[in-house]
Amino acid sequence: MGIGGLLKETTNRPEPRAPEADDSQVLTQAIILAAGRSSRSGTQHKLLAKLNGKPVISQTVAMLCGATKCAPIVVTGHEADAVAKAIAGYRAQTLHNPDYATGMASSLRVALGQIREDTGHILVCLGDMPFVRPETIVALTSSAQRLGEARIFIPTYNGKRGHPVLWRRDMIPDLMAITGDKGGRDIIHNNEAMVVEVAVDDPGILIDLDTPEALARFGMDT
Repeated sequence: MGIGGLLKETTNRPEPRAPEADDSQVLTQAIILAAGRSSRSGTQHKLLAKLNGKPVISQTVAMLCGATKCAPIVVTGHEADAVAKAIAGYRAQTLHNPDYATGMASSLRVALGQIREDTGHILVCLGDMPFVRPETIVALTSSAQRLGEARIFIPTYNGKRGHPVLWRRDMIPDLMAITGDKGGRDIIHNNEAMVVEVAVDDPGILIDLDTPEALARFGMDT
């Protein structure tokens, strides 16, 4: 997906004043999309490429395990067994999406169908973003706890939108209605009034590993 991923870039907008939400006990469920064919990264499967000796997907999972109370949901598809093996031993729930070739929307539906009733926030993450800092996840969840009117929380670095994106639970029907490989881009575009941009000191929100050049730039090994 390249720099910026699926999100429409806009000028940076600071967090607005809004009534505080009583979300102190609300759970955040991370969903990691790890089902794609990795077709743009050439012969390498980007999620299984090694960074400092460990697969990319395992480092993304490890970061989210440390940043959220709930075990992340990892949706697999292409090379599912290898991806599952790469994250074995981590506190994560693995779900297989047999329809992964239709695009990431089907993976979202697989995961959203397993969301617990006491979950208040959904954090949608890409499997190939191992550089995101745990502090960014804290910033997103803290903003959601404070700002009761907003529904979508997007991290920004130097004014550019990145990933992961946090959604309030009542956006699940909209996410379930997505088709193909577009992710939440259209929902965000159609609901800008409910979006909060959360400025973070984290260039990792803009870095994903879609191409051979990106893998080589960060010293990835197969």
